Amino acid sequence: MSTGNRVTIPNPIASLIGDKSPIITRDECSYYGRLNTTGFGLIRAYEGIPENIVVNLVVSAILLLLFVYLRRRFSDSKNIDDGTEISTLLYGQSNSSRNFAHNSRWIWIRDLFKISDWDVYRNCSPDAYYYLLFHTYLIAYLLFVTIFSLTIILPVNFQGTQGISEQKFAHTTIANLPADSPLLWFHAFASMLFVLAGIIVAYLYTNATRYYATEDMANRTLMIRGIRNSACDEEKLNEYFRESYPSFQITHLTLAYNIALLQHAYKRRELNLRIWQQSTQMFEESGKRPVVYNNKCGQLCGCCAKEVDAIDYYEKLYNAYKQRVEDEYLHVRGKKCGLAFVTFSTPEEAHRVRSNFRVTCFTPDRRPKTSTSKSLNVHEWNVNFAPSPKNIIW
Repeated sequence: MSTGNRVTIPNPIASLIGDKSPIITRDECSYYGRLNTTGFGLIRAYEGIPENIVVNLVVSAILLLLFVYLRRRFSDSKNIDDGTEISTLLYGQSNSSRNFAHNSRWIWIRDLFKISDWDVYRNCSPDAYYYLLFHTYLIAYLLFVTIFSLTIILPVNFQGTQGISEQKFAHTTIANLPADSPLLWFHAFASMLFVLAGIIVAYLYTNATRYYATEDMANRTLMIRGIRNSACDEEKLNEYFRESYPSFQITHLTLAYNIALLQHAYKRRELNLRIWQQSTQMFEESGKRPVVYNNKCGQLCGCCAKEVDAIDYYEKLYNAYKQRVEDEYLHVRGKKCGLAFVTFSTPEEAHRVRSNFRVTCFTPDRRPKTSTSKSLNVHEWNVNFAPSPKNIIW
């Protein structure tokens, strides 16, 4: 109940004790209403929706700039951990070189519009391609929903006659339409259309991933575990598969080695090389030779270390780890893991070999017997389809 500029709010508890209902003015209601709002109070129109959009855009811009900084700051560490050079030393030239990587700070924005799907699939991994493809279809679906809502549903809601103020967000929603309005059928039609569009987008995404999945070498590659070190030899394995499956063609046969020490020495070599180059650059710019402590705890305890020339110090470390990499490389081929990757010419051949080596309680042992099967101990082999090379932590 209201009288003039006052609003009477009935209080049932007060009525029970015989008290009168409190009287609150409209100004007080407006004051408490303003306290019960979210946002910064910069844009009051449409109940703060434009303000929310502006805040989201500002936060997105800040996150984008933070990503650019972190990408530039930690790109060197990522390059050190890549390990592509080790794979090249062991197995020859790699075909997965990241040919679209650049050192420029902003060149990656241009590359976003130039990199093809096949570049991402070949140079990153199938999972990276599927992830980006999913977001591409999701953005396309949301773009369709947004355009349809702004061009059709929003004008329909504006035709309502509920008397809601144009400054209220409810004026743009279905609440502005009367309960008996025939325009409500547009919302029912839009709901069914959005569901149908989502099904179509999911179908197109599934077809796109199925096409690239058939081209994956992992569908033709088997991972064999449990090979004895004495039998872990490319010639012996090739001979066994030639005798077992004379009509099958093996395109690649690769053995796995324990490269933990080699990888550690390689990372330390690259790290010291980078610091050595930076120290040399500092000397060229300032004319002063930089100094460092020759101990990790030198800054905390000066008596445990002494200052040395940074250029000479990191040059010695680089040469030491360089020699360690060369020495470890000479012995790494003797550190076999009992693991081999065998790639066949077709997925059907790989499925045939895997089914023969798959022994269960209901299937007999169908491993082919040859002149070398006993010496290779093929009954100890565990044969499965190999994961994608990009998904293996080497």
